[in-house]
Amino acid sequence: MADVSVVVPCYKAERFVEKTIESCFSSIGLDVEVIVVEDGVFDHTSSIVEKLSSKYSGKIKHIVNEINLGAPATRNIGFREANSDYVLFLDSDDYIEGGLLEGLFKSISQSNCSLAFAPCRKEYVSSGKSSVFYPTAGESSYDVVYRWLIGMSGPGTCSVLWRISELERIGAWREDMVRNQDGEVIIRAMLSGCTVTSSMYGFGVYVHRNVSSVSKRRDLEGYRSQKEIVDFVEGRISDNKEQFGYLENALLTFIFNTAVDAYFHGYIEVAESWYELWRRLGGNWKKLPDNTFRMRVKRIIALAFGPKGLSNFTSILRLLRRF
Repeated sequence: MADVSVVVPCYKAERFVEKTIESCFSSIGLDVEVIVVEDGVFDHTSSIVEKLSSKYSGKIKHIVNEINLGAPATRNIGFREANSDYVLFLDSDDYIEGGLLEGLFKSISQSNCSLAFAPCRKEYVSSGKSSVFYPTAGESSYDVVYRWLIGMSGPGTCSVLWRISELERIGAWREDMVRNQDGEVIIRAMLSGCTVTSSMYGFGVYVHRNVSSVSKRRDLEGYRSQKEIVDFVEGRISDNKEQFGYLENALLTFIFNTAVDAYFHGYIEVAESWYELWRRLGGNWKKLPDNTFRMRVKRIIALAFGPKGLSNFTSILRLLRRF
């Protein structure tokens, strides 16, 4: 068996996948296998993977989906082919730096936890800037959910090592989710009895390109996926308020932020339904943590002019940008 499996879902990945795969084999003293799942054949990804398979004999598995199934389904296919107890998911344009895998493997195997977080660096291709997430040592499962709900998410999938048996236990990736897939599986794991540890070695590098992200899509299906998260967390709180009541304010923040997001992107009816849900569940202005400057500005506008005023203000800003 390998020590760690890395699943690389690929979609039109010929420009980036070689660097991604090569980075997986930079670990010292760790037996790593890479499982490449090509989600439909659209370019020359296969020939690149085959070349690397010759270089790393026996260390790369190449699976091809006949049709495009999407990232969650592709990840599920990949990790079920793993020949190890642990798996990390690495998008085909992301990469590993430093002792990421060694640190994660040591932390999770010694702690017997369900998953482990490591530092994550986000690189913005268009601006050349970057930001870094460092995990908090000793963070509880509920703390993870709290910060994820209020918008302080992280790390990306490229810095999370899962115990495969635990990922299977919670039902793996939900294949019907079209938005916030990474957040949904983390929240579900944390509220289903999974435990978390952390490592401070290396970086998983998430490369943010100037393209629209499927996991952040804003349409009716995208907002439906957000509602699935709300229903799950609200159900946990209702079942055991003494245990999960700590998350009530965070859930209200998530609902309100989603309403603001919908207003800013022109989904007025959707936004109003989320705003009403926020009010119905006890939302008020005092229960909104001011976690970002941008969100503070949006809330001030919403408070001063109402939800529809917020939408009108956004429309004016969009017009000004054209001139």
